[in-house]
Amino acid sequence: MKRRAIKLAAFVLMGMFLIIQSFPAHAKAPPNLSQATNAYMPIMPLSDNVNSISLTISNSSGKAACSGAIFAATGTTSIKATFKLEKKVGSSWSHEKTWTKDSTSSVLTFSDSSHSISAGSTYRLTLTAVVVRNGKSETVSASTESVL
Repeated sequence: MKRRAIKLAAFVLMGMFLIIQSFPAHAKAPPNLSQATNAYMPIMPLSDNVNSISLTISNSSGKAACSGAIFAATGTTSIKATFKLEKKVGSSWSHEKTWTKDSTSSVLTFSDSSHSISAGSTYRLTLTAVVVRNGKSETVSASTESVL
């Protein structure tokens, strides 16, 4: 009787595994801020000197509200950054405005909302920076784009 119960339990368990495996798994990425605001989050490669980069661009009453920040590793002695605003024209990008910022600490922040834009057009904010830490210089870049 005990042997029969074990065989029955094994048979039921195998049946459950077969049934579970026949169901497809569905996965969907959760909605995030970039999908909700029609903006693209910056893509950034790994870096030795930089912990993170933040870039945002939005429409503020017909002006491009551009902001960014570089958070470098401890020991950073200088950050020299160039922020470039571009407008998409057809399949290429047209230069609109450039800003430069310097910092002698491990944090550099930037904000500007003075440049007029064409509503409904796609704009891109690009950052290129040279970060020096412990005598080692490293160039990093990131960009974000959005329909404003």
